[in-house]
Amino acid sequence: MTKSMIYNSRLFPPEFGKWFDMCSRAGLDMSDEIRECMESFGELADAMLYLITLDGEAVGGTAVYRDRRRLGLALVSVIMSEEHRERLLRSMIKSSLPFFRTSSIRDVDALVAADDQLRLPFPYDFVLPSWTREPLTSLGFVPTTHLLYSEFNSAFYTEGNISLHEVKDPEEVRAFLWAQRGTTSVDASHVWLALDLAVSRTRAFSVKVEGTPKILICGDSISDTLVVRVLAWDQERIDASDVAAAVVALAQRDRYETVRVEVGPHGREVLDVLAALTDSADGPYQVDMLRKTL
Repeated sequence: MTKSMIYNSRLFPPEFGKWFDMCSRAGLDMSDEIRECMESFGELADAMLYLITLDGEAVGGTAVYRDRRRLGLALVSVIMSEEHRERLLRSMIKSSLPFFRTSSIRDVDALVAADDQLRLPFPYDFVLPSWTREPLTSLGFVPTTHLLYSEFNSAFYTEGNISLHEVKDPEEVRAFLWAQRGTTSVDASHVWLALDLAVSRTRAFSVKVEGTPKILICGDSISDTLVVRVLAWDQERIDASDVAAAVVALAQRDRYETVRVEVGPHGREVLDVLAALTDSADGPYQVDMLRKTL
């Protein structure tokens, strides 16, 4: 019997077509809008895509992001056809991650869906499907915290009268976002990826008080939906109603029909305020964050 040949290789921008083909064969939507966002992710200096082939056929892939701020790595996408998961899923994930701690990577973060509910396509969403939880746990990942997210109809009962300033360089808000770690922002590598990707796609905005950032919104848009992946604010100067008003201002400015907001554990009040401002709210739902310390 001939032994199957399994190979895990890194993809570079000229090879992204292989990723799109693999996703299409797995039954995933690969619209022009998703491809454009995917290309934006792949062009980030610290983004990496890996493709696993079985006897020359692509059967799965992973996407990771090297976080130079907090010296970590984010595992942000895992794709594999169901027929190959039992045999190949764990080894594919393992081969995409560092084997040991280095001076530049101390840990690996992964967001995992709490159930099988429908998620947005990567890279609008960095959450892994629930079937990745078991192999991640076997590789040493443990739960550390969680995120909450809700969806809202953008027909809010109020006007978001807040000035938004586009963030054109991540360094403009780096110190501010760093200071919010563990409070209004989760201390995770996904946060810094969301900032870099949002800036590259002109979807990062701040609200300033006396010239200093006090609210940060890092998002994107797919179809008629505003996706807010990072929402951070200074709790000493800003309350939940101000944060909600900033989200409303962005939704109304660009006339989105739906708003999807993700927050850390301390952001539940913002979701509650937004829910009270519209007649259609779905959530909050929980997403677990798992971490492997190298």
